[in-house]
Amino acid sequence: MIKNIKISDLSFQLYALITALSICAAVAFQNFLFFLIPAILIITYWTILDFRSVYYLLWCCIPFSLEIELPGGFATNLPNEPLMVGFLLVSILLLAANPHKILKSRFLKHPITLFLGLHLGWMFICVLHSEAPITSIKFFLAKLWYVATFYFMSGWILKQKVDLLKLSWIVFVPLSIAVVLTLIRHVPSGFAFEQSNYVMQPYFRNHVDYACLLALFTPFIFWMRQESRVGSTKRYFLTLFFFIFLIGIQFSYTRTAYVAIVVAIGYYWIVHYKLTKYIVLMGLIGLVWLIGFLQTRNKYLDFAPNYEHAVSHTRFENLIEATYKLEDISTMERVYRWVAGSFMVQKHLYFGFGPGNFYTFYKPFTLTRFRTYVSDNTEKSGIHCYYLMTTVDNGVLGGILFLGLCVLGLVKGETIYHQTTDRVRKRMVMTVLLSFVIILILIIINDLIESDKVGPFFFMNLAVLVNVDILNQQQGVE
Repeated sequence: MIKNIKISDLSFQLYALITALSICAAVAFQNFLFFLIPAILIITYWTILDFRSVYYLLWCCIPFSLEIELPGGFATNLPNEPLMVGFLLVSILLLAANPHKILKSRFLKHPITLFLGLHLGWMFICVLHSEAPITSIKFFLAKLWYVATFYFMSGWILKQKVDLLKLSWIVFVPLSIAVVLTLIRHVPSGFAFEQSNYVMQPYFRNHVDYACLLALFTPFIFWMRQESRVGSTKRYFLTLFFFIFLIGIQFSYTRTAYVAIVVAIGYYWIVHYKLTKYIVLMGLIGLVWLIGFLQTRNKYLDFAPNYEHAVSHTRFENLIEATYKLEDISTMERVYRWVAGSFMVQKHLYFGFGPGNFYTFYKPFTLTRFRTYVSDNTEKSGIHCYYLMTTVDNGVLGGILFLGLCVLGLVKGETIYHQTTDRVRKRMVMTVLLSFVIILILIIINDLIESDKVGPFFFMNLAVLVNVDILNQQQGVE
């Protein structure tokens, strides 16, 4: 009997048996994770056959990925994070199968890749000196599968305009559905400000994740529109959704997203007139001056909030007024944590507290004078400034390396833009640069690089810049 059964039949029967056992285990142990086993087997088999299509599937899942709490206090994003872990393994297998080709590739030797490697290498050293090693190891591993998936795999796959355009459409369709659904759910309240943090759930944790993803993706919609034929239905469709995305951002009531969009418009002209180096230099000088100003005679204490006045607001216009008066609770809670973070940096100047350790250790470094009504931090959220978080976690050198990576992306990106003679690729470079600068603005007051809504675009944008630079070099561009 067995001799007459084909291998495919045996495989199907084995898979059916595993599925049945998984269902039984899920019911018996009352744990839904057993339901994932059949799906993991299918995805694994699919990845072996064609990992590129699974890569695109991962991007398609980003708008609707869910944050799930697991037993033991762990949390993950499904289905994205397991797929990222899988792509970390795929990256290792690709390296093992093509060591000479990959190690000698221009992509691996590119300055952006080397700087990213320095950033990761120093982070690993800080893991070894961590105040809470288990947390730091988990954070570092998460960083590795983000980089492996969205930087190295993007570098492997997104080599031509058609590849990035395909990815853009794959993200655009589900994200457009998410925007439309969110706006529809917001209509009954008259787009009320107090509902803006809930209408996008459960696919987005809050209005910030939602608005940030919309903001960083708007340059891609504009680019997709440019690549569509003038007068075509597709072009009109994309024009419509470009404005729908802007409406979505407007009714998210996320101030950082507003600022990021405006900065991106200005940055287009900065790149066009080759001003990036000067703007970056002015920004760094301004940052050094600000730090010195706040530390002189403890000037930062003058910005401590009035505990009774720093409250939440139910009307957006009141929130805007409270922001510039330093009476908005979310803004002042950030200041509360930033002050603690500055003391933490001084405590561990060289290696920091270890990746991912801000929340564990920041409370003793806070000042009561900056305390707000939400300083208990029951959500266990972070410092809300990725640049400062990196410095707290990895020491001053770690902060400088990450900031250096961002600056290199901007400066090198501008150079690549002006070296690119092909108009189609030139528009593609501008698109990823605008998306990249939007992310850099967003992370000033948010911790988003390890967020599966924003982080993928940070690394993918850099990978596309590197690939275009390599393509320019291959075509003889000096």
